[in-house]
Amino acid sequence: MDEREQLEKQKEESKVPGNQSKVMETRKEKQEREHGPESREQKNAIRRARRNTNEKNRQKIINGAFDDLRSKLSVQKGEPKLSKIKTLNKAIKYIAQLTEELRDTPLHSSSDSDQQPPNPQQPPNSQQPPNF
Repeated sequence: MDEREQLEKQKEESKVPGNQSKVMETRKEKQEREHGPESREQKNAIRRARRNTNEKNRQKIINGAFDDLRSKLSVQKGEPKLSKIKTLNKAIKYIAQLTEELRDTPLHSSSDSDQQPPNPQQPPNSQQPPNF
């Protein structure tokens, strides 16, 4: 009997009083077969493996970013590899140092660029005689 014939037979049996429990048992059996605990465990195992793989890939990306950041920071030869927290702290200090250096550097305005560079043979604050 194919599945269609079985369904027709179940429909006919369900019309007869007292046969409802038999039809329900058959449905339960089918559900257990299709969605049974083994199937559920397998699906959970697949999901868990997928999550683990995604987490490993995420960690590889993060570790690669830390390695890249470490390579940008100055480190003494022979010094052990910096931990993640030490790398972040060193990067924060380095950024603060660069920010301070930028604050101390005078900005060049557009009027400064219109002027000619100073003559290296003349002292910077000496006045030139006017040209007549």
